[in-house]
Amino acid sequence: MPVVYRAGTAARKRLSTGETVIHRLASAPRRAFGTDATVAGMSRPRIPAQRLRFAESARYHDLPAALACRLLEMSEAARAFAADRGSLTEARRSRLLAALRDDAFCEHARLVAAEEGEQLWRELLGRATSPDDVGPALLLAVSLDARCAADEARDVIDAVLRPGDYRRWALEFGVDLAQDGGRPEWAWELLGRLGADRRIARYSTLHSVVFCTVEDECAAARRPGAVRARWLWQRARDWVRCPWSELYPSEDERQLLLAEGGPLAELVREHGSLPGIGPMSQGLFAYLRRRWRLLPADERELLLRWLRTQWRRYSVVEAREQELVLADAYGQCHVAGTEDVRADGTWRPGDMVSGWLLPTAVPEESLFVLNTAPAAWSSRAVSDL
Repeated sequence: MPVVYRAGTAARKRLSTGETVIHRLASAPRRAFGTDATVAGMSRPRIPAQRLRFAESARYHDLPAALACRLLEMSEAARAFAADRGSLTEARRSRLLAALRDDAFCEHARLVAAEEGEQLWRELLGRATSPDDVGPALLLAVSLDARCAADEARDVIDAVLRPGDYRRWALEFGVDLAQDGGRPEWAWELLGRLGADRRIARYSTLHSVVFCTVEDECAAARRPGAVRARWLWQRARDWVRCPWSELYPSEDERQLLLAEGGPLAELVREHGSLPGIGPMSQGLFAYLRRRWRLLPADERELLLRWLRTQWRRYSVVEAREQELVLADAYGQCHVAGTEDVRADGTWRPGDMVSGWLLPTAVPEESLFVLNTAPAAWSSRAVSDL
């Protein structure tokens, strides 16, 4: 299957942590040399004008000056190491490893790691011992994921998730990669290590995937195809919201994808720049492209089918727990699972709804997604630091 590497300038993204909103502070072009190559493009430290723009961006986004300086040092170390491996002195290596022991610093550093520094993160990880290896592993995994090597990112993260060690961002990333790698039980265990309240609605679908069975008289088990499809949809939606996701491929990346061929190239040929059905199709396509090597084959196939699904209007015939009975314009009825597990508390017979009736792995089951659901996916701004 094709492996697509990123090229060009990425979109600026937001990450909400409590009351703080931060932005990616740096972007740099990346080059790939073959489908299995490590990014090895030359890079240079920023000139004074670029350093000033970096600092001004940090002030604009309310990052403390000390933190901005540490991020700038790390970013420039990554650029310098890409140009000259001898630039990483023992003193600088020690400072970087010490900085990456701090989860608060890693929270921001991973935004830089998506765009630059893969060689440096590999070097730091190779020289680090427990527990100092977790920070570099997180940055390397983010960098790998950013160039569509999520399977490698998963292996890097898994190697440093040791029982008894608590590193929030590594655990959170590990949960995401475990789910996309088709390992819901492992994701559930990592959530426990993270200290997450697994009773809340956010994890209800994952709970159903892990635990619900017909023998236990679980309502979700009656529609296993819809539950699995809801899980996949929610994961794609959450990926789009992460700070380093990139929805809009550059023209260089589009041409590379077409040259490599495969199912994703066929979609681009069919739909041109893939405007498709709007923000949802852009988000689903970007998620599929980034996580292609990690996703199970049946989920890749399902996402490809979703990207060819047309938007339509329906009338609600009946609302039940976790599903709707919908009638299309021709009077044909469809029973579909919903994003909202309590559909009977939201919809009434006669309501008109519009959206996508997405197929699932079970032929007679569908998942209905409202056309308002992907609205949050459409807001993007461009940063060119």
